[in-house]
Amino acid sequence: MRDYEIFAGLTDNEYTDAINAINAGEYTYSKHAMILQAGDVIADVRANENCRVMFLNVRNIGGGSWALKIMRSLMNITARKNLHLSERSFINANRSIRRKVMSYLHSVSLKTHSREIAIPFDRQQMADYLNTDRSALSKELCAMRDEGIIEFHRNKFLLK
Repeated sequence: MRDYEIFAGLTDNEYTDAINAINAGEYTYSKHAMILQAGDVIADVRANENCRVMFLNVRNIGGGSWALKIMRSLMNITARKNLHLSERSFINANRSIRRKVMSYLHSVSLKTHSREIAIPFDRQQMADYLNTDRSALSKELCAMRDEGIIEFHRNKFLLK
């Protein structure tokens, strides 16, 4: 857990104090494993892929020298996640599949400063991200390819 972003900037002693105070524990889950069930939180949480999850008790973040650093890290992580969710909401506000696809691919292209991009999704995951049906997404991607708007192979795209 030492390499987790939340612990960046902590000395070895601060890290040890923080781990003990917040009862941090790391757990490994396989794909589709139940991480949390409704009742524990608002909704069920399942692993989308094999993953490691760290649980911690934030109520125990006290006044140690490490506390401010951890709070700052948590704020940075939360802010980045919020930006990601806002971007996804903006993309999915489009009504047509084509606009969702173009908005998403364009945002990835801007981040990578390239018209040749690789996305971290297979077709089903991309459809899920865009809140659309996989077969409808595939049909639209093929139509966009046939119209010369994009080229693609699996998760690699070229915006023309």
